[in-house]
This record gives sequence, structure tokens and C-alpha cells, in this order.
Amino acid sequence: MPRRKKQEPKEMTEVEKLKKRVEFLEMENAALKKLKALVQEKEARRTGSRPK
Repeated sequence: MPRRKKQEPKEMTEVEKLKKRVEFLEMENAALKKLKALVQEKEARRTGSRPK
């Protein structure tokens, strides 16, 4: 089944654009925090120390 493209109005207001940008950055920040935690955990296992 083909995916449907999300229908968006041709022009978004500046506020809508900024809200979308904030949402994207919040998701990116959460993903980076999880990645950092995983790297710290792996490093702690490798060195035998506790994570900070």
C-alpha cells in the first residue's frame, strides 16, 4: 500500500514554522541525550567505572 503524503497548506505562518522547528529540536535533543547515556554506559563498562 503506498504511503500518503501528509497534506499541508501551501504556506504556513511563521508561528507554525517555529512550532514545527521547536518540536523537531526537542525530539533531536531527546535522541542525543539517549545516545550520550548509551555511550557513557558503554565507556563505563569498558573502563570498569561507574557512569557520572
